[in-house]
Amino acid sequence: MAEPILSLNKVHTYIEQHHILQGVDLNFMPGRATVLLGRNGAGKSTTLRTVMGLTPASSGEITLKGRAVQAMKPYEVAKLGVGFVPEDQAVLYTLSVEENFRLAMLNENETTWARMETIFQLFPDMKKFWRSKAGVLSGGQKQMLAIARAFVNDHDLLLIDEPSKGLAPIVVDHLIESINHIKNHTTVILVEQNFYMASHIGVDYFILDDGRTVHNGLMADLVHDDRLKQKYLGIA
Repeated sequence: MAEPILSLNKVHTYIEQHHILQGVDLNFMPGRATVLLGRNGAGKSTTLRTVMGLTPASSGEITLKGRAVQAMKPYEVAKLGVGFVPEDQAVLYTLSVEENFRLAMLNENETTWARMETIFQLFPDMKKFWRSKAGVLSGGQKQMLAIARAFVNDHDLLLIDEPSKGLAPIVVDHLIESINHIKNHTTVILVEQNFYMASHIGVDYFILDDGRTVHNGLMADLVHDDRLKQKYLGIA
């Protein structure tokens, strides 16, 4: 059986005096799309930020491809093959779409530009607005830029935080299609409040509640488990 690409073992994380993650245990398998679910404030986004070293763990162990990373800086984690799309997108508005991509490229070579051709197929607006300032893009286009910018590198693992937030349903459907293509090439961990989107992308799921792991399994089973959805996600 394959080893997890990423594991969190009894991870605790504080933000100032607030104890956000309270002993989280998670195992993410390679080549699969896993969704982190839970109510607002459950610790989902903090989990991704803790993996990246942006909100360092106070205790516990985080293992990436068999290597302990909980004491690493964000750029060190990124160099190990982890891409991160934060909730706020982190798009550089005053730079062009092209400049946003060039800054994201770890290596600007033939392989990277070959991936750009795939990105242009997935996100045609990126080519259309290539020379435009990123600030003129719509909310959906900015989210596409954020995801595509992370996909431009050959990452083993891609962390995506709340991609559907504030977007129209038609844009959400486009993102679902695009992320489903991306997950065929890299392991995806998705934080998502939109259960429709989560259920159309995720193969596996974990539910967090008050900073703890409370349930996990196959998304196909959770779709039909009304009791679990009501108890932990507030979905009637």
